Amino acid sequence: MANSKSGETVLERCVRVLEAFDKTHSTLTVSEISRRADLPMSTAHRMVSELVEVGLLDRTEDKRLVMGRRAWEMFARTNPVEELRFRARPVLEGIHSAVQQFTSLAVPQFEDNEVLFIERYTRFGDAKIRATQGGRMDLFDNSNGIIFLAYAPFDVLERVFSEPMVSKTDGKTYDLDVVQDQVEFARRNGYAKITNGMVRENVAYAVPLMGADGHLVAALSVVGKAEECDDDVILTVLAASGNQLSHGDKPLVLPRIPRHGR
Repeated sequence: MANSKSGETVLERCVRVLEAFDKTHSTLTVSEISRRADLPMSTAHRMVSELVEVGLLDRTEDKRLVMGRRAWEMFARTNPVEELRFRARPVLEGIHSAVQQFTSLAVPQFEDNEVLFIERYTRFGDAKIRATQGGRMDLFDNSNGIIFLAYAPFDVLERVFSEPMVSKTDGKTYDLDVVQDQVEFARRNGYAKITNGMVRENVAYAVPLMGADGHLVAALSVVGKAEECDDDVILTVLAASGNQLSHGDKPLVLPRIPRHGR
């Protein structure tokens, strides 16, 4: 039920408060939440008090706000994204150790034309990386997204290919013909490879993870400086790892994440 002049529900405003937090804003004051969530100060105060009371936000000793432990607890024990991350972690660690380059796990957000990164390993390799854990990128500007487009429904392809491909990550406009060629390559070969992409000196690879019904669930990727990457080694490791996860004892399930993360 809406009870504000804007027509927003209380729940929608609570979500805006929670979405004010991100990797670079992990602790906030009420005034910062008010500004980042675009809420009146009185509304922000009320929302914060209620969220603290139920444990979705916690107060630090200096009175700043952080995401609450109860929020983590509920997410960790029930969210299908966390289950996918848990199952994939040993495989991702193995890839990362074997190829000594940035390794990630991502899921498609077709409703938003985006890729959501849910796990990443950066212990090895010194390439410049734009992906962040819990962060999003467009479907057309990274190797995971190219894999997703290779398996995407027609309406998603039509939407992505009919709009200007301006990356939210680097602000660059991507060429339609180049992206379509990358997608066709992924369809033919079962993996994506991008050179001279977002970071010119990098090369990026990705392979799909499939569910028991043959539908796309996620993608595994490796990114490194081109001079440090061996195609044969990386693709062999990625293919074996993708096959291991896709054909394990328990079928992979695509996490259902609401539009725009809300």
